[in-house]
Amino acid sequence: MAGDLDLRAGLEGRWRLTRRVEDRVLRADMGFEGEAWFTPVEGGLSYRETGQWTGAPWGALSGERSYLWRFREGFVGVRYPDGSAFHQFKPGLKAEAKHLCGRDLYTGLYRFDLPSAWSLTWHVRGPHKDYSSATLFAREV
Repeated sequence: MAGDLDLRAGLEGRWRLTRRVEDRVLRADMGFEGEAWFTPVEGGLSYRETGQWTGAPWGALSGERSYLWRFREGFVGVRYPDGSAFHQFKPGLKAEAKHLCGRDLYTGLYRFDLPSAWSLTWHVRGPHKDYSSATLFAREV
């Protein structure tokens, strides 16, 4: 991947997502199936996902979330919808990210195989959380 513009262009559009979550606190192995969209906005991309939880202790609930991806000076800043920072990473075929939520540390790994696929894995450890989440994204055609 040559740079920010290649990543931005490669992510635009619709994706099918499959997520596996192993929560060691809840002692649950859960899934989330759905769709995600990247749409252009000023300074970056808007990300939105929707889907259905399976195997979760709370039952088969629908879920959704959204972020803003900002492309600036060799980094991608991922922000919550209110504009506050979530994490940032340096674009490449692999990219690492970290986020501290209170005393819980999120360590993420992006892998980009654009234009057809990409993935994001989070390992979350701390006094309140202990889980791993692996999400695979496949291009919708």
